[in-house]
Parts: sequence; C-alpha cells; structure tokens
Amino acid sequence: MSASLRIAACIFAVAASGAAAQESYPNHAIRIIVPFPPGGGTDTVTRVIAQKMTENWKQPVVIDNRPGANSIIGAEAAARSAPDGYTLLAAIDSTLAMNPSLYEKLSYDPVKDFAPITLATSYPLILEATPSFPAKDMRELITMLKEQGAKINVAYPALPSQVAGELLKSVLGVQFTGVNYKGGAPALQDVMAGHVPLVIDALGPSLPHVKSGKVKPYAVTSKQRSAALPDVPTFTELGYPGMEVITWVGYLAPAGTRSDIIKKLNEEFVRVLKLPDVRERFAGLGTDIHGTTPEEFAAQIRSDTAKFGKVIKAANIKVE
Repeated sequence: MSASLRIAACIFAVAASGAAAQESYPNHAIRIIVPFPPGGGTDTVTRVIAQKMTENWKQPVVIDNRPGANSIIGAEAAARSAPDGYTLLAAIDSTLAMNPSLYEKLSYDPVKDFAPITLATSYPLILEATPSFPAKDMRELITMLKEQGAKINVAYPALPSQVAGELLKSVLGVQFTGVNYKGGAPALQDVMAGHVPLVIDALGPSLPHVKSGKVKPYAVTSKQRSAALPDVPTFTELGYPGMEVITWVGYLAPAGTRSDIIKKLNEEFVRVLKLPDVRERFAGLGTDIHGTTPEEFAAQIRSDTAKFGKVIKAANIKVE
C-alpha cells in the first residue's frame, strides 16, 4: 500500500471511529444530579423523565440527590463533572437566575459552566390565605395590605417565594412582613392552622389544599390561568402583568459537552415530555410542560437573571 493510500485509510478509520462513538451515545449509565432531597417537585419530575429515558435508551438514567446551600452543592458538582454527556444537572430558576445575585462568590458560573439542554417544566406560584382570613378577593386583600402593612405576615416557603414576595410589594404598592420557612410543608401547615395568614407557595404542593378548601386562593403568577385551577385568576388579568413569575425545572450538561450529544439529549427530553402518560402525570401536579430548544432555554435563563437580579438588589435580599 502506498503512503498516500495509508494516510487516506487512517483518515477514514479516524472518521469512522468518531462517527461510531457519536452513534453509540449513550453506552453506559447517565447520572442526573438533583440539588434537592428526594420527594420534592424537581426530584419527582426528574424521576419520571429518567424512567422513560432508561426504557428508551436501554441504559440506566439514575438520580443523584445532592441537596444543600440553595442548590449550590449539586450545581457545583455538575459543573466540575466531565463534559461527556454522562452527568447532567436538574436546575431550577433560583439555581441559575437568582443565586448569582445572592452570593458575591458563587462556586459555579451559571452561563460559562453549563450547556443548556431544555427547559422542561414550570409552574406558577400562588398567593393564598387561611380560610378565615377576611379578604374575599384580591381587591380586598390589596386594601388590607395598604391599610395594615407590616402587621400582616406572609410565609415564604423557599427562596423563589421570597423573591416573588418582594416583587409583589413593588408591583402592587403594598407592604407586609415576610416570614421565611424551611420548606413548603411547615409553611402550609401554619397557614392552614391560622398561625400565619398568607403564603406565597408553588402551585403543585398547594393544589390539593386549595381543592379541599384548606387554603383560600387569590391569584397565580402565570400569564394564563392554570388548567389545574381554572377558577383562580392571574395577577396579569387583575391588572398586574409585572407579577408574572414561574418556577421552572430545566436540564443542563457541563460546558464543553459535544454539540451532537446536546442535540441527542434535547431530542430525548422533548420526546419524553410529549408522551401522553407523562403529560397526564404532570398535569395532575399542576405543572406546565415545555420542552424547548437549548437556545430558548438559554434565553429564559438570561431574562430571569436580569429580572430577578433587579428585585434582589432593590429589596437587599440576603441569604441566611
């Protein structure tokens, strides 16, 4: 064989091996880091998706729960993982769009350290009260808040609730006292018991309590009404479009992951999110389904980072 033929053969072999490597992904287990404990909303959504991916790809897609520090521990672990498509991150809005404004020194860069895959699901927040609270609707509630101000407490189950609460003060021109809780369950229990009159919570955990009448809903923070609670108005339709806030779950890979792997992951996530049984399951949780392109997800991150950064700075929100 001539030298030129040997070179051509080598080039062909390299190209063929590269194509085979791309076609073979995934050829072993994929790990999705969830920066929250098992059982929460992000964990539940991710486990449903992971099961469908496992069934389709015939490779295990396993959940690695890394809770702590407002999701920083899990995000940092994902950012430092090999960019080979076998470690992914399940992130929420606070992970990528709020933490940069809350921490002077963040151990990961939400933009430079990750490659977006898709915005998967979202749900609005809901403002609700203990059933005996006297305000019958949002108009009466605004009047009460303007008259009594700081005397009225509002429970904040999590960081997104606190940011939404500060935005609410600004948009509605009202005052109240925010009370931070470590999780939705204790906050809802106190509201249902009447210890705290109001709460701004994620729609999913609140849904069964609203339907059973244990809490009284006023408005949701999405642009359109939630299909799960069609009788509850949005802040937008009540005349406050600035109160549009959604809490989302999205998936990312470490920066440097090959574009063909990102494309394949995006196609698989979108496929799963279109499955009828998945859509039915998520609808029961009060969750909206997206399945965006990586570019659309990146735009959502940029938009929310700017929006929430202004709120956090203006309200001087500090991490305790």
